[in-house]
Amino acid sequence: MNDSESLDRNLVALVATIGVFLLFLLLYFFPRSSTLGKTREAIEDLESVRQEVSVLLPEVARTSPVTPIPEPDVRSWVSANALTGIEKNMVANDSYLEGKGAQIKLRRLTPEQASKFLSSITRVRLVVERMQLEDGDKDGRWDLEINLKVPD
Repeated sequence: MNDSESLDRNLVALVATIGVFLLFLLLYFFPRSSTLGKTREAIEDLESVRQEVSVLLPEVARTSPVTPIPEPDVRSWVSANALTGIEKNMVANDSYLEGKGAQIKLRRLTPEQASKFLSSITRVRLVVERMQLEDGDKDGRWDLEINLKVPD
């Protein structure tokens, strides 16, 4: 009788284990496998789009207009073209790299002034070496320090 009770307990444990496994498959694995298939399809679609874009990029690079280099030097160009209206906020506009670079420090800019300044420097071919934009006292006025240079 003892053997049959332990056999019954083992059989019940086996059936319970199989039941839990089937519930796992039914409730967890099968729903996720269908979303996994959809995810794979989406990834394949994105990879094909990426390949198409990669093929088109060289063509776009050949046809896009090249922005000019700032003349006569970076510091002078920034003074004449990018700082209009915000001269009072300028702390420094120092030249370096023999005129091929400039370090500009502006204080207490409104977000609109900062945006206008950053947009204006995109009209010429410059590289931003370093930029720090912060609202240190959280009053909505921004301090901007930026190092610009002509690309090599």
